[in-house]
Amino acid sequence: AACASIVTQASSSYTTPKWVPVYAKGSSFGTVTKNKAEFNALAQTAKLGIVRRECTDCVATHNDVYFRRKKNPESYDYWDGLLITWRGDVGFHTDFDIYSSYDDAIKDKNPWNACNGNDPGVGFPRDCGPTKLVGGQWTGIRRDARHNY
Repeated sequence: AACASIVTQASSSYTTPKWVPVYAKGSSFGTVTKNKAEFNALAQTAKLGIVRRECTDCVATHNDVYFRRKKNPESYDYWDGLLITWRGDVGFHTDFDIYSSYDDAIKDKNPWNACNGNDPGVGFPRDCGPTKLVGGQWTGIRRDARHNY
């Protein structure tokens, strides 16, 4: 199962985040389906623009990943960007990064090194990976994506 969740509250040191599910499908997480306005309203207030994606049926490198929106996180369209068509081909390492741990995301260290995007209907993180492109690990609501997120 998999789930997209956001940090809605964290201590000043960001060591104890509170995660709130904003979209989920599958048996482990149940079903959470916020609409676009609700999803964006929550994500746009996320601490440091960080959204967590958990996916129990993804490969190990993609089980628990962290998207950090660096450019305009308060106005970015997380719904379209994460669930409809992932644009990993635009702004990689400048507008956003992806990390394998929350600690790396808050410290902005060890970002993933490979990313692509702009395949209509293919959501986050398309084929992005820590060291090389990895196919078939994306989530989304418009095409045949991972079903357990």
